[in-house]
Amino acid sequence: MRLQAYTSFRLLFISLFAVAAIAFYETKSPQTVQAVGSTTIVISEFRFRGAGGASDEFIEIRNIANYPVNIGGYQLRGSNNTAGVSVRATVPFGKVLNAGCTYLFVNSAGNATLVSLADQTYGTGFTDDGGVAISTGSTTPVILDQVGLSTGSAYKEGTVLAAIFASNPNNVTYERLPFGSNTTDTDNNANDFAQQSTQNPTTSFGCSYTATYPKIADFDADAKSDVSVWRSDERNWYIYQSSLGNALTVKIDWGSSALGDKAVPGDYDGDGKTDFAVYRPSEGNWYIINSSTNTITVKGWGDANDKPVPGDYDGDGKTDIAIFRPSEGNWYIIRSSSSAVTITSWGASSDIPVPGDYDGDRRTDIAVFRPTEGNWYVLNSNAGTVTVRGWGTSSDTLVPADYDGDGKTDFAVYRSSEGNWYIRQSSNNTTVVRNWGASDDKAVPADYDGDSKADVAVYRPTEGNWYILNSSGGMTLLNLLGNTPVPNAYLPQ
Repeated sequence: MRLQAYTSFRLLFISLFAVAAIAFYETKSPQTVQAVGSTTIVISEFRFRGAGGASDEFIEIRNIANYPVNIGGYQLRGSNNTAGVSVRATVPFGKVLNAGCTYLFVNSAGNATLVSLADQTYGTGFTDDGGVAISTGSTTPVILDQVGLSTGSAYKEGTVLAAIFASNPNNVTYERLPFGSNTTDTDNNANDFAQQSTQNPTTSFGCSYTATYPKIADFDADAKSDVSVWRSDERNWYIYQSSLGNALTVKIDWGSSALGDKAVPGDYDGDGKTDFAVYRPSEGNWYIINSSTNTITVKGWGDANDKPVPGDYDGDGKTDIAIFRPSEGNWYIIRSSSSAVTITSWGASSDIPVPGDYDGDRRTDIAVFRPTEGNWYVLNSNAGTVTVRGWGTSSDTLVPADYDGDGKTDFAVYRSSEGNWYIRQSSNNTTVVRNWGASDDKAVPADYDGDSKADVAVYRPTEGNWYILNSSGGMTLLNLLGNTPVPNAYLPQ
């Protein structure tokens, strides 16, 4: 595999157990918290008491990395002076904090001005001599940063800080050094923090965004999937832009079947528009036209036998370049937020990669379908748990998508011999069967009507017709001929 040199190359290798013999379950193990030093999110300023009393408190966290970090699912944790702990707040999924920016938690019963500024409020306060931590939101959470005001606190690093008891008429806070940038982190609370006489809590307003999971084949950024094809023999992409009443547009000369290219459309630059992109196995190169700048990105990533599995694995709203190597069972992912590389062992040589956001945290989950068993093996990115679901047979077409609009990818198959779609809705764990299609049709599920639900749809190559069953009601019939319908390129290959 060609691994190009990166200026800031960081390699995270996650070696996970083999998934060859796992019965159906969802892991629900007890929460054991592991502490690690943070190079991204730290506690930057806080107080557990102010002029308004014990509830006049806040916790500010800061992203000290030089790239955006998806903090969705992160947990604010509190401890008393005898190591009793609980979760005070959980950041909503999809929240991305830009480099150098802060996120503010405020006690809902505290100072009204601070409450009005808060990114998020919490109801259970912190004891004066307790502690605070920020962690990932998994079943086995990782503590990213922690501060203690007594040796009995479960959360602390090195020498603890002195508690501020009784009253705090001047609203003194503890702020991480140096004041303003808050980048000092020696894993010793006494070295990292100092009292600050002028409180300066700030919110993420204008400095964060809610990541949107990239849409399927949305070339015009109107939140609707576009009927579109790639005629690889012509090197042309044809699109019916939904924002223009399905007006036909053409992008000429991108990719070629003669060179063995595979269509890998996605929103690689994060502007809300699908980018024209192909993967050339003979070279291991990805060729991408960035819609935001009309510039070209060429990235060497993969070998001839690898399977491209683009997705938003870091939750920053951008499609990441990624491949699955069947010979190893490894996933090689370049995170667009930081250019860091992750390698995850998940799957066997005969497995089919089925990445999707199965847990609804707006991050693509690593997952495979094992045809010999009919099982789906999903590594949930939010909780760190494993889900195994028996759904489908080796002859079915795999069509995972969010059919019920709950923000989670549903297990689904299209059985062309019957013309039936079998969908397991994640919102209520019920099964939906739709009869739609013929034996030679290609499945093209996508959100064509813009209601945030994937529509059951097929492309009929013999006619060039698209038959779309709109989830909002009715059906749509359009004609656009091409050997590669673009929404089909998003399906497991």
